[in-house]
Amino acid sequence: MQSQTTPPSVRELFIELTSDCNLRCRYCAINLPGYTARDMVSRHVDEVIAFVGRAKVPVVSVNV
Repeated sequence: MQSQTTPPSVRELFIELTSDCNLRCRYCAINLPGYTARDMVSRHVDEVIAFVGRAKVPVVSVNV
């Protein structure tokens, strides 16, 4: 008999719509050699929104 496990719930989600930041903080991945800034494609934005609704994520922070 297999045991059923419930996936962990997501309590908070941080969404980065773009990685094109001009601040260059020392601790940030943007400072890594060869880093290329990109924007999230609209299809992925739609998938994230659908996930938030399905998972009933109570806190969502969007960084633009």
